[in-house]
Amino acid sequence: MNVCKVCGNADQNRIHLARELMLGLGDVFEYLECAVCGCLHIREIPRDLSRYYPKNYYSFAQRRHSWFSAYLRNQRTAYKLYGTNLIGMWMCKMAGDYSPLSHRTGWFSKGAITRSSSILDVGCGSGKLLRRLSELGFVSLTGVDPFIAKDIRIGHFTIYKKDLADLEGPFDFVMLHHSFEHMPEPLETLKRIRKILNPRSYALIRIPVVADAWRSYGVNWVQLDAPRHLFLHSVESMRLLADQAGLETAGVVFDSTSYQFLGSEGNIQKQQKQSVDGDSAISRSNYRNLRRRLEFRNKSRELNARGTGDQACFYLRRG
Repeated sequence: MNVCKVCGNADQNRIHLARELMLGLGDVFEYLECAVCGCLHIREIPRDLSRYYPKNYYSFAQRRHSWFSAYLRNQRTAYKLYGTNLIGMWMCKMAGDYSPLSHRTGWFSKGAITRSSSILDVGCGSGKLLRRLSELGFVSLTGVDPFIAKDIRIGHFTIYKKDLADLEGPFDFVMLHHSFEHMPEPLETLKRIRKILNPRSYALIRIPVVADAWRSYGVNWVQLDAPRHLFLHSVESMRLLADQAGLETAGVVFDSTSYQFLGSEGNIQKQQKQSVDGDSAISRSNYRNLRRRLEFRNKSRELNARGTGDQACFYLRRG
Protein backbone atom coordinates (compact mmCIF):
# COMPACT_ATOMS: atom_id res chain seq x y z
CA MET A 1 0.00 0.00 0.00
CA ASN A 2 1.13 3.54 -0.78
CA VAL A 3 0.86 4.78 2.80
CA CYS A 4 3.27 7.28 4.31
CA LYS A 5 5.08 5.70 7.28
CA VAL A 6 5.29 9.05 9.05
CA CYS A 7 1.86 10.69 8.81
CA GLY A 8 -0.27 7.81 7.47
CA ASN A 9 -1.45 9.64 4.36
CA ALA A 10 -2.47 7.39 1.45
CA ASP A 11 -3.77 9.94 -1.07
CA GLN A 12 -1.86 11.23 -4.09
CA ASN A 13 1.50 9.88 -2.93
CA ARG A 14 4.09 9.31 -5.65
CA ILE A 15 6.42 6.34 -6.23
CA HIS A 16 9.96 6.89 -7.52
CA LEU A 17 12.45 4.29 -8.77
CA ALA A 18 16.00 4.91 -7.55
CA ARG A 19 19.22 3.02 -8.27
CA GLU A 20 22.11 2.29 -5.94
CA LEU A 21 24.87 4.50 -7.34
CA MET A 22 27.62 4.87 -4.73
CA LEU A 23 28.93 1.32 -5.03
CA GLY A 24 27.89 0.87 -8.65
CA LEU A 25 25.59 -2.06 -7.86
CA GLY A 26 22.66 -0.65 -9.82
CA ASP A 27 19.98 -2.28 -7.64
CA VAL A 28 16.60 -0.57 -8.01
CA PHE A 29 14.43 0.51 -5.07
CA GLU A 30 11.02 2.11 -4.73
CA TYR A 31 10.68 5.32 -2.72
CA LEU A 32 7.37 6.85 -1.66
CA GLU A 33 6.96 10.63 -1.60
CA CYS A 34 4.18 11.76 0.73
CA ALA A 35 1.81 14.40 -0.67
CA VAL A 36 1.04 15.71 2.82
CA CYS A 37 4.12 15.76 5.06
CA GLY A 38 6.69 15.65 2.24
CA CYS A 39 8.69 12.72 3.63
CA LEU A 40 10.47 10.51 1.11
CA HIS A 41 11.06 6.94 2.28
CA ILE A 42 11.98 3.55 0.89
CA ARG A 43 8.94 1.28 0.51
CA GLU A 44 10.68 -1.98 1.38
CA ILE A 45 13.88 -2.11 3.41
CA PRO A 46 16.38 -4.69 2.08
CA ARG A 47 16.69 -7.78 4.28
CA ASP A 48 20.47 -7.50 4.39
CA LEU A 49 21.47 -3.85 4.62
CA SER A 50 25.05 -4.82 5.50
CA ARG A 51 25.60 -5.55 1.78
CA TYR A 52 25.42 -1.81 1.20
CA TYR A 53 27.92 -1.00 3.96
CA PRO A 54 31.14 -2.72 2.86
CA LYS A 55 34.31 -2.65 4.95
CA ASN A 56 35.63 0.28 2.91
CA TYR A 57 32.48 2.38 3.48
CA TYR A 58 33.69 5.94 4.02
CA SER A 59 32.50 6.42 7.62
CA PHE A 60 34.35 3.28 8.77
CA ALA A 61 37.73 4.49 7.56
CA GLN A 62 40.37 5.12 10.24
CA ARG A 63 42.90 7.39 8.63
CA ARG A 64 46.11 8.51 10.28
CA HIS A 65 46.97 12.18 10.07
CA SER A 66 50.12 14.20 10.67
CA TRP A 67 50.24 16.41 13.76
CA PHE A 68 49.71 19.46 11.54
CA SER A 69 46.63 18.11 9.76
CA ALA A 70 45.25 17.00 13.14
CA TYR A 71 45.83 20.53 14.45
CA LEU A 72 43.95 22.07 11.52
CA ARG A 73 41.05 19.63 11.92
CA ASN A 74 40.80 20.53 15.59
CA GLN A 75 40.75 24.22 14.76
CA ARG A 76 37.86 23.62 12.40
CA THR A 77 35.99 21.52 14.96
CA ALA A 78 36.53 24.15 17.65
CA TYR A 79 35.06 26.80 15.38
CA LYS A 80 32.01 24.68 14.65
CA LEU A 81 31.43 24.07 18.34
CA TYR A 82 32.04 27.53 19.73
CA GLY A 83 32.42 30.01 16.87
CA THR A 84 35.48 31.71 18.34
CA ASN A 85 38.37 30.20 16.36
CA LEU A 86 39.72 32.35 13.50
CA ILE A 87 41.76 29.58 11.85
CA GLY A 88 38.79 27.23 11.96
CA MET A 89 36.50 29.96 10.60
CA TRP A 90 38.85 30.54 7.65
CA MET A 91 39.03 26.81 6.92
CA CYS A 92 35.23 26.42 6.94
CA LYS A 93 34.75 29.40 4.66
CA MET A 94 37.40 28.24 2.21
CA ALA A 95 35.76 24.81 2.07
CA GLY A 96 32.29 26.28 1.60
CA ASP A 97 31.26 24.45 4.76
CA TYR A 98 28.17 26.33 5.83
CA SER A 99 27.81 24.88 9.27
CA PRO A 100 25.39 26.19 11.91
CA LEU A 101 28.06 28.77 12.70
CA SER A 102 27.02 30.61 9.54
CA HIS A 103 23.91 31.48 11.51
CA ARG A 104 25.86 32.41 14.66
CA THR A 105 24.98 29.30 16.57
CA GLY A 106 27.27 26.33 17.20
CA TRP A 107 26.42 22.68 17.63
CA PHE A 108 26.85 22.95 21.40
CA SER A 109 25.25 26.37 21.77
CA LYS A 110 22.14 24.91 23.38
CA GLY A 111 22.14 23.15 26.72
CA ALA A 112 25.29 24.77 28.14
CA ILE A 113 27.50 21.86 27.03
CA THR A 114 30.95 21.80 28.67
CA ARG A 115 33.96 19.52 28.34
CA SER A 116 32.65 17.41 31.24
CA SER A 117 29.15 16.93 29.75
CA SER A 118 28.20 13.36 28.81
CA ILE A 119 27.94 13.22 25.01
CA LEU A 120 26.68 10.37 22.83
CA ASP A 121 27.36 10.18 19.08
CA VAL A 122 24.91 7.79 17.38
CA GLY A 123 25.96 6.17 14.10
CA CYS A 124 29.48 7.55 14.48
CA GLY A 125 31.34 5.02 12.31
CA SER A 126 35.01 4.97 13.30
CA GLY A 127 34.46 7.96 15.60
CA LYS A 128 36.20 10.79 13.73
CA LEU A 129 34.26 13.54 15.50
CA LEU A 130 34.61 11.89 18.91
CA ARG A 131 38.38 11.71 18.40
CA ARG A 132 38.46 15.44 17.72
CA LEU A 133 36.33 16.17 20.77
CA SER A 134 38.66 14.05 22.89
CA GLU A 135 41.65 15.97 21.55
CA LEU A 136 39.83 19.20 22.49
CA GLY A 137 39.48 18.05 26.10
CA PHE A 138 36.03 16.45 26.28
CA VAL A 139 36.17 13.65 28.85
CA SER A 140 32.76 11.93 28.83
CA LEU A 141 32.27 10.58 25.32
CA THR A 142 30.44 7.53 23.98
CA GLY A 143 29.83 6.27 20.45
CA VAL A 144 27.50 3.64 19.03
CA ASP A 145 27.25 2.16 15.54
CA PRO A 146 25.72 -1.25 14.67
CA PHE A 147 27.64 -1.56 11.39
CA ILE A 148 31.23 -1.42 12.66
CA ALA A 149 33.08 -4.74 12.83
CA LYS A 150 33.59 -4.68 16.61
CA ASP A 151 33.84 -2.33 19.59
CA ILE A 152 36.53 0.33 19.18
CA ARG A 153 38.42 1.55 22.23
CA ILE A 154 40.04 4.98 21.73
CA GLY A 155 41.85 6.51 24.66
CA HIS A 156 39.32 6.99 27.44
CA PHE A 157 36.16 6.37 25.38
CA THR A 158 34.58 3.48 23.49
CA ILE A 159 32.54 3.14 20.31
CA TYR A 160 30.16 0.22 20.77
CA LYS A 161 28.95 -2.14 18.07
CA LYS A 162 25.35 -1.88 19.25
CA ASP A 163 21.97 -0.51 18.34
CA LEU A 164 20.81 2.61 20.12
CA ALA A 165 18.16 0.55 21.93
CA ASP A 166 20.94 -1.43 23.65
CA LEU A 167 22.56 1.64 25.17
CA GLU A 168 21.83 3.02 28.62
CA GLY A 169 21.80 6.71 29.56
CA PRO A 170 21.43 9.31 30.69
CA PHE A 171 23.32 11.79 28.51
CA ASP A 172 23.55 15.56 28.50
CA PHE A 173 23.74 15.74 24.72
CA VAL A 174 22.93 13.21 21.99
CA MET A 175 24.01 13.87 18.43
CA LEU A 176 23.34 12.14 15.14
CA HIS A 177 25.40 13.49 12.26
CA HIS A 178 23.86 12.08 9.09
CA SER A 179 22.94 8.76 10.66
CA PHE A 180 19.23 9.27 11.40
CA GLU A 181 18.32 8.81 7.73
CA HIS A 182 19.87 5.32 7.86
CA MET A 183 17.57 4.11 10.64
CA PRO A 184 14.51 1.93 9.85
CA GLU A 185 12.33 3.11 12.76
CA PRO A 186 12.70 6.90 13.05
CA LEU A 187 9.88 7.42 15.56
CA GLU A 188 11.16 4.68 17.86
CA THR A 189 14.65 6.13 17.53
CA LEU A 190 13.44 9.55 18.69
CA LYS A 191 11.52 7.99 21.57
CA ARG A 192 14.67 6.17 22.65
CA ILE A 193 16.70 9.38 22.40
CA ARG A 194 14.17 11.13 24.62
CA LYS A 195 14.44 8.30 27.15
CA ILE A 196 18.23 8.52 27.47
CA LEU A 197 18.41 12.33 27.53
CA ASN A 198 18.60 14.16 30.82
CA PRO A 199 15.64 16.52 31.46
CA ARG A 200 15.93 19.86 29.61
CA SER A 201 18.75 18.46 27.51
CA TYR A 202 19.10 18.53 23.73
CA ALA A 203 19.60 16.20 20.80
CA LEU A 204 21.20 17.45 17.60
CA ILE A 205 20.08 15.64 14.47
CA ARG A 206 21.76 16.59 11.19
CA ILE A 207 20.08 15.09 8.15
CA PRO A 208 19.40 15.61 4.45
CA VAL A 209 16.07 17.34 3.87
CA VAL A 210 13.65 17.16 0.96
CA ALA A 211 13.75 20.63 -0.59
CA ASP A 212 15.01 22.37 -3.74
CA ALA A 213 17.73 19.85 -4.65
CA TRP A 214 15.23 16.97 -4.62
CA ARG A 215 12.81 18.95 -6.79
CA SER A 216 15.62 19.80 -9.21
CA TYR A 217 17.37 16.43 -9.48
CA GLY A 218 14.75 13.85 -8.50
CA VAL A 219 16.18 10.35 -8.11
CA ASN A 220 19.63 11.67 -9.08
CA TRP A 221 19.74 13.81 -5.93
CA VAL A 222 22.96 12.72 -4.27
CA GLN A 223 21.41 12.68 -0.80
CA LEU A 224 18.83 10.08 -1.81
CA ASP A 225 21.63 7.50 -1.67
CA ALA A 226 19.43 4.44 -2.19
CA PRO A 227 19.06 2.15 -0.32
CA ARG A 228 21.19 3.38 2.60
CA HIS A 229 19.02 6.44 3.21
CA LEU A 230 15.74 4.93 4.33
CA PHE A 231 13.92 8.12 5.34
CA LEU A 232 14.53 11.56 3.90
CA HIS A 233 12.50 14.06 5.83
CA SER A 234 11.04 17.43 5.07
CA VAL A 235 11.06 20.02 7.84
CA GLU A 236 7.35 19.28 8.30
CA SER A 237 7.74 15.52 8.65
CA MET A 238 10.65 15.93 11.07
CA ARG A 239 8.66 18.31 13.27
CA LEU A 240 5.77 15.86 13.21
CA LEU A 241 7.98 12.95 14.31
CA ALA A 242 9.61 14.97 17.07
CA ASP A 243 6.19 15.99 18.41
CA GLN A 244 5.03 12.35 18.37
CA ALA A 245 8.15 11.37 20.33
CA GLY A 246 7.58 14.03 23.00
CA LEU A 247 10.45 16.26 21.89
CA GLU A 248 10.26 19.99 21.25
CA THR A 249 11.78 21.29 18.01
CA ALA A 250 13.82 24.12 19.50
CA GLY A 251 15.54 25.19 16.29
CA VAL A 252 16.26 24.32 12.66
CA VAL A 253 19.45 25.53 10.94
CA PHE A 254 20.24 24.77 7.30
CA ASP A 255 23.84 23.75 6.53
CA SER A 256 23.82 22.43 2.97
CA THR A 257 26.93 22.67 0.78
CA SER A 258 27.81 22.68 -2.90
CA TYR A 259 27.86 18.87 -2.75
CA GLN A 260 24.12 18.89 -3.38
CA PHE A 261 24.89 20.10 -6.92
CA LEU A 262 28.29 18.53 -7.59
CA GLY A 263 27.26 15.10 -6.34
CA SER A 264 23.86 15.15 -8.03
CA GLU A 265 25.31 16.12 -11.40
CA GLY A 266 27.87 13.38 -10.94
CA ASN A 267 24.98 10.94 -10.44
CA ILE A 268 23.40 12.09 -13.70
CA GLN A 269 26.65 11.36 -15.48
CA LYS A 270 26.91 7.97 -13.81
CA GLN A 271 23.49 7.11 -15.15
CA GLN A 272 24.63 8.06 -18.64
CA LYS A 273 27.89 6.10 -18.59
CA GLN A 274 28.41 2.37 -18.16
CA SER A 275 32.11 2.39 -17.24
CA VAL A 276 32.87 2.71 -13.52
CA ASP A 277 36.23 4.33 -14.31
CA GLY A 278 34.55 6.80 -16.63
CA ASP A 279 32.00 7.67 -13.96
CA SER A 280 34.71 8.45 -11.46
CA ALA A 281 36.63 10.63 -13.89
CA ILE A 282 33.56 12.60 -14.90
CA SER A 283 32.45 13.06 -11.30
CA ARG A 284 35.89 14.32 -10.31
CA SER A 285 35.89 16.81 -13.19
CA ASN A 286 33.05 18.69 -11.50
CA TYR A 287 35.24 19.24 -8.45
CA ARG A 288 38.15 20.50 -10.54
CA ASN A 289 36.10 23.25 -12.15
CA LEU A 290 36.75 26.13 -9.74
CA ARG A 291 34.25 28.47 -11.35
CA ARG A 292 31.51 25.87 -11.11
CA ARG A 293 32.37 25.12 -7.47
CA LEU A 294 32.19 28.80 -6.54
CA GLU A 295 28.87 29.17 -8.32
CA PHE A 296 27.41 26.18 -6.47
CA ARG A 297 28.87 27.36 -3.17
CA ASN A 298 27.15 30.73 -3.49
CA LYS A 299 23.90 29.07 -4.53
CA SER A 300 24.09 26.81 -1.46
CA ARG A 301 24.50 29.87 0.74
CA GLU A 302 21.38 31.42 -0.79
CA LEU A 303 19.33 28.24 -0.31
CA ASN A 304 20.38 27.97 3.33
CA ALA A 305 19.35 31.57 3.93
CA ARG A 306 15.94 30.83 2.40
CA GLY A 307 15.53 27.61 4.38
CA THR A 308 15.54 25.39 1.29
CA GLY A 309 19.01 23.81 1.39
CA ASP A 310 19.27 20.02 1.24
CA GLN A 311 20.73 19.57 4.76
CA ALA A 312 19.56 20.85 8.11
CA CYS A 313 20.36 20.64 11.83
CA PHE A 314 17.38 19.96 14.11
CA TYR A 315 17.73 20.86 17.78
CA LEU A 316 15.29 18.72 19.76
CA ARG A 317 14.72 19.36 23.45
CA ARG A 318 13.44 17.07 26.15
CA GLY A 319 11.17 18.92 28.57
